[in-house]
This record gives sequence, structure tokens and C-alpha cells, in this order.
Amino acid sequence: MNTSMMLHRTLVSLMAIAIAGGLFMACEEDPPASLYDPGRTGGLTPTIVSIAPSDSALAGVTTIVITGTNFSATPTDNLAFFNASQATILQATTTQLTVRAPVLIGDAISLKVTVLGAELFSNVVQYKLVAAVSQFGAGATTEVPSGITCDNQGNVFVSLQTEAGVGLGIKRITPAGVRSDFGGLGAPSWSGLKIGPADTLFAVRNLAAIYRIPQTGTPVIWRSIGTPGSPGILDFDFDQELNLWAAGSRDSLYRLTRSKNVKSFPFPGNIRAVRVFQNFLYIGGLVYAADTLEKIVRFPIISSDSLGPAEFYFNFSEAFPIPSKPRVNALTFAANGDLFVGTDSVASTIVIVHPDGTAEPFYPGLLSGQAVSFGYGIGPELYVSTTGSVTAHKRILRINTERLGAPYYGRQ
Repeated sequence: MNTSMMLHRTLVSLMAIAIAGGLFMACEEDPPASLYDPGRTGGLTPTIVSIAPSDSALAGVTTIVITGTNFSATPTDNLAFFNASQATILQATTTQLTVRAPVLIGDAISLKVTVLGAELFSNVVQYKLVAAVSQFGAGATTEVPSGITCDNQGNVFVSLQTEAGVGLGIKRITPAGVRSDFGGLGAPSWSGLKIGPADTLFAVRNLAAIYRIPQTGTPVIWRSIGTPGSPGILDFDFDQELNLWAAGSRDSLYRLTRSKNVKSFPFPGNIRAVRVFQNFLYIGGLVYAADTLEKIVRFPIISSDSLGPAEFYFNFSEAFPIPSKPRVNALTFAANGDLFVGTDSVASTIVIVHPDGTAEPFYPGLLSGQAVSFGYGIGPELYVSTTGSVTAHKRILRINTERLGAPYYGRQ
């Protein structure tokens, strides 16, 4: 092969390598494909004009409506961020997003929105998210709460014992969380507490008696119901005439007048919760009937000496069947008729039963432990004693229910 032909082939090879290398480099240097897709939303930047509620909401609970422009009517095309946490988009139009905020607590959280197809985020709005559920009146980590109630000043009264079962008496906790000793020493725990006439604290603890708890000194038997050793009273409540209605692990319900006159009403069951609401006596627990199920039953209060026939209000075992098998431990009402049911199911600590008979777990994902007693405050706050197999479940919770409680008639 002559020299000129060899040189020609060398030049051709070098040119091929250069072209290939140039193409390779060009491929490497091409920018990535843009997420911008003007065909989806027109590529317009979204804006936030207003938010409802306007200043704050309950983290993980409240439904928030964001009004603005250039949103997508396809919910999944919108993203709403509270700081770096993404909200759940519930509904969407081009001018409104309905979202549920993440579980994030803060006074100055940056809220912004973006839409698939737009290159920029919206304007940023400062927003406040507050806790729907918080621990209240914390003491030693080994304390176990049971009966709980509130007075008309918002003070909370709660029975405490150690994990070993040693009674710590009843503590009074101010709305600000300041604790002090109240009384009730000499008992491991009190299952039911209520404020009665003249701001007297009444209590029961699975004995055949109603107790009065003085602020100092030992508990006093206000009225015995049966002989010592008889099946005990577990819970009670007052009606509008200040009659006291009680029930427990025995086959009767009891009415006690202010003069301590007792009348019994036969009803077989292991009743753990009692509540009076709108002239009905509600009870919850294991009802001894052909099916032996956890139920909520109510009786019309005809007079202090007469109850109407039993009405099965809610079949708890049927609504929440195996494998959870929850028990009814506590009952209380919101003013709008929503019934809160405390259960021993860690998965459904509290169940809410609406006046139309529908029911669902209350604040799922935010509650844990077994609810054993309720005390509604003077606002939307519900105080709950919880327990369970781990120390973290043994605490007092303050829950913002976003609804006022129904009257406790003994609390005047």
C-alpha cells in the first residue's frame, strides 16, 4: 500500500472518531426533558387568594379550602405543601382546592401550591396548624389514669395510680396544666368521677356504694347500694332534676335522689358507662341477652321513679366485629348529638356515633391506647384517660373535638 493511500485511510478514521465523539458529547450535554407541560393547565402559575379557616386549623384533622387561580380540576395534578409536608387533596376545581393538612404543628407554616404543567410555585401564605390531640397534665411516666371529669371552671379531676396498682389519689389539674392533690386517697383507683350539686366530687370504684370525695381527708360513703361484697357500681351520671343514675357489674340500674332514696330497675348486663342526654339514660357495656353483645342502650326518663322501655341505640359488636372485639368503656355526648364511645381497642381508641346511626373511628391515626373514661370540658376539649400494654398509652389526653360538649347536669 503506498503512502498516500495509508494517509487517506487514517484521515477517514480520525474524522469518524471525531464525528462519533461529537455526537456522544452532544447527547451527554442535552438538558433533561422539562416537566413543564403547557397542554395540561396552560402553564400558568397558580395563586392563593384566601384560605378557610382563615388563620389556623387542626393538624391532620380540619378540612381546609384554598381559593385561588390556575388550579387543576384534576385533584392529582395539584400539590399543596405546608413547609415540606404534603397535604392530602380531597377535591379540586380550577379555583378551589379542598385539602387535609398534614400532622405538622407550628405557628408560622409556609403554605404554597403547585400544579403539574406550571413552572413555578404559587405565592406563599403563612398559616398556623395546632394539635388536635395532646398529652395533658403530665406527671410521672408510671402513672395510670382512670376516672376523669371537669368542673365549670375547666379544672380537670383525675384518679391516678402507679403501674403497680398503688393509689395516688385524685389530682386537680387547671386548664393551664398545673397539678395539685385533691383527695381520694385510700383506693387504688376510681372508675367514675362526676361533679355534682354544690360542686361536690362524687366517685365510684366497683363497690356497692357512691362516694363523696372531700378536698382533704378520706373518701366518704354518700350512699350504699346493697351490702358489702355486692357487685359494684362502675359509672353514674346526673339528670336535669339532679337524680343520680348508676350501673355496674350487677343486674339492675339505680336511681338515687338528692335525699339518697334508692330505686332499682332490673336490667341484666355488665354496664361500664352511664350518660344522661336529652332526657334519656344511656348505658354501654356487655348486655346479657340472647346474643350477649357490647351494646349501647337508652331508656326514656319518664320521671325519677319511672323509665321507659329499653331501646337498643347502637350495636357495637355488630358494627366493629371480630377480630378487634372492642368493649364499650366510656360514653359522652357533644351538644350536636354526636356520641363518643371509649373502647379498649388500640386501633379504634374512640368511636363516634352520629345521630343518624353511622359510626367511624374518631381521629384515626392520631389516637392510641384504650379509652377508659371521658370528661368534656367547658369548650370543645374532651379529656380522656387512656391505658394499654405499654407505658406510652397510659396518659391523659386533651382532644379538640371541634364541637361543644352536651351539658353535665350535675355540673352547675
